[in-house]
Amino acid sequence: MYSCISQNALSNQTASKSTSLLVYYAPDRHPECYCNAGNDSLQLLLHCSWPGSYPLPMLHWEAQLDARGTKQSILNVSVTAESLEVTLNRSQLYNGQTVECKAHNQVLNSEAKFCSITLRAPFPQGDPMVTVVEGRNVTLTCSESSSLPPAKTTWRRKISQEEIVPGTKYVVSELGPAFSLQIVNVTKEDEGPYFCRSENPLMVQELEVYLTVKSSESYAGGVVGAFIAALIIGIGIAIGTSAYRNRDRICLGGDFGLINEERNDVLHLVESDEEDIFDEPATRITTTANGHVTSLVQIHRIPSSDHEDLGTPEPEAEDETEPPQQELVTL
Repeated sequence: MYSCISQNALSNQTASKSTSLLVYYAPDRHPECYCNAGNDSLQLLLHCSWPGSYPLPMLHWEAQLDARGTKQSILNVSVTAESLEVTLNRSQLYNGQTVECKAHNQVLNSEAKFCSITLRAPFPQGDPMVTVVEGRNVTLTCSESSSLPPAKTTWRRKISQEEIVPGTKYVVSELGPAFSLQIVNVTKEDEGPYFCRSENPLMVQELEVYLTVKSSESYAGGVVGAFIAALIIGIGIAIGTSAYRNRDRICLGGDFGLINEERNDVLHLVESDEEDIFDEPATRITTTANGHVTSLVQIHRIPSSDHEDLGTPEPEAEDETEPPQQELVTL
C-alpha cells in the first residue's frame, strides 16, 4: 500500500491518495507430498502443500488405477489453497501405484510444479526357522523397510495369530527397521509358528518363523554323538595315514616273506656281459617299446658248485638233500 499526502501551507489542510501494489509470485521449490495411514488401517491419507505463492495456488491430486492394462482415473481433486488432503481406500490402491500432486499459480501462467509418491506394499524379511534348547532365552527378528506409507509391524503366535502382549515372558523391541521378539525361559509350550505381521493401507504381509524347542537331554546326546563321530573319523584318518606310509610293507612284505620261508633262493644282480658263467638258458622278462622287444630282466639258474663265488654259505655235510639253486637276475 502506497499513500500520497498533500498539505496546504496557509490553511494547513491535508489530502491523501492511496494505491495498492500487488506483486504476484510463485516459489521456486516444488510442492511437498507425503502420505500415511488414516484412522482406519484400510485408508490412505495423501497430503500436498505449496506455501509462499501469491495468489493462492491451484493444487490438484490425481491417481490412476491400472486394471488389465486400462488406466482408470480414481482421483481427480483440485482446490485453490496452500494445502490439499485427500483419502483413498484400499480397494483403490495397488503395489507400485504412483499418485501425483500438481501446483500452479493461475495469475503467472507459469509452468506447473509437481511432486509424486510411489506406493509400496510391506515385505517383512527374516530367518524362517529357529531352534533353541529348553530353559534358555531366544530372540526372533524380522525387518521391514520397503513399505510406503510405513507399515505397522506386530508379533503374533500360533495359527490363530494371537497378538503378543509385551511383559515378563515376551519382550518386544524396535530398532530402526528391525523388530525383535525375545522369549524368556523357553518351554516346550512355546514351540510352534510365530508371525511377524506388517500392514499398511495397501495390504498385509506376514513372515512365518517356526520355533523348535529341544530338550536339554537331547542336546547333550547330540553333543556326545558329535564327539563320538569326530573320534571315529580321527581314528580312521590315523589308520589310513599309517597304512599309506607302510604300504610297501603291507603290499610286499607278505609275498617276500612267503618266498623266504618256502624257498631259500637269493636274487643277485650281475652285469649282462657275464652271461658265459651260466650253463642253463636264461628266462627273460621282456617288454615292447616303439615296436621293438626289449629284455628287462634275465633269470639264470646257477649250479650249486658256484655258490662259493657268490658268497653263499655251503650247506652242512649231514644234510643229504639237494642244495637249493640260486637265481641270478640280469638287468
